[in-house]
Amino acid sequence: SKVMLVDPDEDGGVYIFAPNDVRSRFLGDLGFEMPPEIEKLFGDQFYAQISAERLDLLDTADALVFVATRKPQTKATTGSRIYKNLRNVRENRVVTIDDPDLAIAMSYSSVLSIPFQLGEVVPPLRAALEG
Repeated sequence: SKVMLVDPDEDGGVYIFAPNDVRSRFLGDLGFEMPPEIEKLFGDQFYAQISAERLDLLDTADALVFVATRKPQTKATTGSRIYKNLRNVRENRVVTIDDPDLAIAMSYSSVLSIPFQLGEVVPPLRAALEG
């Protein structure tokens, strides 16, 4: 399955982390792939920014892991018509990370944080993908 972690920006778009970033690598280690249409956006950077007008690109994933710890940015992205009309949003295939501790754990991806991530991310992600 194709899954990507997204973090909202200040303008209603999102940041997506490259496969070599620890947050995306966690998903890759679970066997998930980055959509090729997204992977080509990174170049040699560890993230890419997708504007609010191009949120349709998020539908190249089977599911999203959405970091929702910053309320104003989250509202700017999730409140948009394009976001609400995404297939994976309409079909409830978005895992929302609104716990700051979990978001930080995903940024560190350490020996101590990985078991926490597995327990908090894998069950809702499995449910999202199984529909």
